[in-house]
Amino acid sequence: MRGGSTSFQECVCGPALSGWGGERTMKYKGGHRTFFPSHKSGSQKSLLLFLIEFNNTNQKPTCLSTQKMKSPFSQVLSLAALALTWSPTQAAQLARRDITMFEERFLNSLEYQLPNNTIKLIGFKKVKVPEHELGDLNQHYMSNPKEWGKLNNYFYDPPSGTFRIYFPVEGALVSHDGEQHEANHLGELNLQKIHGDCSVLGRKQTSHVTGVEGNIIKNGIIYLENPPRPHAQYGNAYVYDFGVKVVLDHDHSGRLQKRSGKKSCMNNHGGPNCSNKYNIHGKCKRRSDVCMDYNGWFSNCKKNGPTWRNFPGSDCDKALGRGHCWNEVM
Repeated sequence: MRGGSTSFQECVCGPALSGWGGERTMKYKGGHRTFFPSHKSGSQKSLLLFLIEFNNTNQKPTCLSTQKMKSPFSQVLSLAALALTWSPTQAAQLARRDITMFEERFLNSLEYQLPNNTIKLIGFKKVKVPEHELGDLNQHYMSNPKEWGKLNNYFYDPPSGTFRIYFPVEGALVSHDGEQHEANHLGELNLQKIHGDCSVLGRKQTSHVTGVEGNIIKNGIIYLENPPRPHAQYGNAYVYDFGVKVVLDHDHSGRLQKRSGKKSCMNNHGGPNCSNKYNIHGKCKRRSDVCMDYNGWFSNCKKNGPTWRNFPGSDCDKALGRGHCWNEVM
């Protein structure tokens, strides 16, 4: 993480992980670790495949201690053998550690402008991949690690078939000492502490972000109906779960207190889609009448194609990854 004399501490190299602590740390150079499908005892099998794959990849961890980390293949096999005896609970704990390492690495990847001792806010939205697409997705993901590694704000959880898409919480409003403070475009608050519950209340209404159904609009402020509290914390950095983003072509009815109208990105940006509003134009023929949520890295440019092919890397996804669209409540 840039912008100061120190950096966020990364994940612990040892057997235990506790926040930012630990005797040794390691930093990942691109990509991220993940686990592949586990059904009952499959979690142990998945880990074995992962450890072998991880040993052969160029994205190896580099310890930041005086003693360099060594990971010969024999050590990987030893870990794999141990993994075969782990219970589902132990596998789940390792998966949690994997998410923690990813979130810390994502924090370090952002080009922050304020000093490192100020508050940093990041968040994620979840995209659930339809069950009938999971077989093709998992095979493609395993076979194309470099391509998927380019999506460095993505964390994939195969057992649930869910992507987590991370972003800085641009323009977030947080209450501190009874006053609302606004984060910058990188989700930074010019505060060293937050005196309050740390909930993200909403964001200011602008010509680029006007709000959608699911928001409460009052006095130029887009309030979230259910302000999220931190999902995780790393020192002065907070992580928020902004719920599920549904990649569908239809709308869902909302409750009466919600703002009437569609929930699409076009509604949130005052009419134009995010491609035109933020000048994001990826592959496929440009269209202004629909949300360009289907021109992703692996897309064949068909609107109703598979979610995992269409959305990752699309114009809509890039806008979300830059923190423009987190108030779109589905």
